[in-house]
Amino acid sequence: MLCERGFRVNTQVRVGNFRIDLVVEGDNDQRIAIECDGDRYHGPDKWPDDMMRQRILERAGWTIWRCFASRFVRNRQVVVDEVAAFLAARGIEPINDGEEWISRHTELRTWRLPSPEDAEPAPAVGQSPPDDGETDDAWPAPAQNTGVLSAAEAPDFNMNLTRVTESQVQDAILNLMSDKLVWSNGELKRALVDVLALSDADRAPANFRPGEEKWEELVNNALSPSRGNSLHSKGLVKSAGRGLHVLSDDDMAGPVDKAAVVRPSSPEDGEKSYSPPAIEIGTEYQIASLVVPLEEIEQIYQPEYKPRLERLIDATLQAEGPMYEDILIERIARAHKKERAGRIIQDIVTQAISDRHPSVQEDGRNVVFHETMDTGQLVAYRPARSDWRSHRDIPLIELASLALPLVRRGKAEADVLAHFARTFSLARLREPTRKRFEAAIAMAKATREN
Repeated sequence: MLCERGFRVNTQVRVGNFRIDLVVEGDNDQRIAIECDGDRYHGPDKWPDDMMRQRILERAGWTIWRCFASRFVRNRQVVVDEVAAFLAARGIEPINDGEEWISRHTELRTWRLPSPEDAEPAPAVGQSPPDDGETDDAWPAPAQNTGVLSAAEAPDFNMNLTRVTESQVQDAILNLMSDKLVWSNGELKRALVDVLALSDADRAPANFRPGEEKWEELVNNALSPSRGNSLHSKGLVKSAGRGLHVLSDDDMAGPVDKAAVVRPSSPEDGEKSYSPPAIEIGTEYQIASLVVPLEEIEQIYQPEYKPRLERLIDATLQAEGPMYEDILIERIARAHKKERAGRIIQDIVTQAISDRHPSVQEDGRNVVFHETMDTGQLVAYRPARSDWRSHRDIPLIELASLALPLVRRGKAEADVLAHFARTFSLARLREPTRKRFEAAIAMAKATREN
C-alpha cells in the first residue's frame, strides 16, 4: 500500500545487532523505520526490551514509527494514512525518479495471448494432419495455453557467466587502499566498478542484501573482520572506525611517517608525559543533541555552510570531546539525515575540524579535542551505558584516567587489567583489547604527579 504511493519498502533490514521490520524510503535518500508489534512476539513482558531497542536505534539516527497488529487488522487504511502523514510531516516525499519500482518481494511475469502468427498452419483440404504419434487427447501446445514469457525473462544465452574471484576482489581493494587513506565499504564499491571487469553474472542481484549485486557480496566478505579469509583476518587491513578501513602499516606502500603517529608513552620512553585529570571520575557521558532543520540538510555541501558546520562540531566536541574523528563525522552525517558519511562529507567535516581543533593520532584513528582542551592532560573517565559507548570508542587519554588510581596505589598490571574487564563487563580480554588497555596503563604510568 505504501509502494502504491511511491515509497520503497524493505523488510527485515539489518542494523548492527538488530533487524528492523520495515524500512520505508522516500525521495532524497530519506527513510524511517517501522516496528510491527504483535502479541506473539511483543507482549507486555517484551515492552521494556522493545523500548530499549528503540532508544538505541534512535541514538543511531533512526526515526521509529510503531504499528500494532490488532489495530492494523481492524483499520488498515487508517493506519496506512497515518504512516503517510507521519512521512509527510518529516518532509519525506514519494520517490520521483521517473522509473517504476517493483518491490523485491514481488515476482513480475508478463504474459501475452497467442497471435495468429503463433498458430500452426491448417492442413490442406483432403490432407490428413501429420501423424506424430499423439492422440486427440494430447496436451495442448504451450504457446496456446500457458502464455509466452516476456523478453526480459527469457534466458539470455549470450550472457557472460564468468564471475570475478574473491582473490581478484581482494587484490583490487588493496591496490585502491595503497593511497593510505581511510575508505568506507561504499567508497570502495564505487571505485571497484571502474576497476573490476564485471560480467552480467557479477551484476545479478545479490541473494541476501536488497539493492546490492553479487560482486558486492565478495567486497563485504573481504572487509568483514569476522570472516577467516578476509583482509582483516590476514592482517592486511585494519579498522579505522565503524565501517571504515585503512591499510595496515606493515603493508603500506612507500615510507610511513612514524613521527605522525602518536603512541602511548611509558616512563622509560622519556618522550612524553601527561598531567593528571582535574577529577578522577567525570560526569556521565552524554551524546550531543544536534538539530538540523530539513531545509538545511543539503546545504552541508555548500561553502557558505561552513560557519554553521563549525558550530555543530563545536557543540559535539563540547559534549563528547575528546572523541575519535570517525565518530564525530558520523554524528554530523546523522544530523544531516545521511545513513553514512561518504568521502565528500568526510573531507568537508575533516577540513572544518583541522581549521580550529587540535588532534592526535592513536593507532590509525584520529582523536579530536575541543580547542579549549589540553591534549597533554588526561581526561576524567565518563561512565556510560555499554550500548551507548563501547570501550573501543573511548580514546586512550580517557581510558588512562580509569587506570590512574590503581597505578598510584602500585597495583600490578594484571589487577588493572581485571579492573578494566569489570568496568566494561568483559568475560575475557582478547589480544587487541588487552593491548589497548596496556597502552592506557602505560599512559597512566607516564602521568606527572604534582
